[in-house]
Amino acid sequence: MHSLIVMTISDVETLTSSQDPIDLVAFLRDYSTVNPERMRSIHNVAAITPRYAEKWSWNRKLREAYEDLIEAARAYLFPEKQTL
Repeated sequence: MHSLIVMTISDVETLTSSQDPIDLVAFLRDYSTVNPERMRSIHNVAAITPRYAEKWSWNRKLREAYEDLIEAARAYLFPEKQTL
């Protein structure tokens, strides 16, 4: 019997909707191999595993929506400051 693997919704979204989608089942198998005690986060294991580090990125549409939201908030909160 193995310990549970805890993932954030953000990690699931990143795994399934990155620019180069990652096979979730294969990733979880690799995660268990690299981290059998499950003491490292999904994100940290992906960052140190070359096979996944290159693919681990936000979906372009989500990233653009996030950037638009941040820019709108910045303009609303700090109207006197110019965009960087």
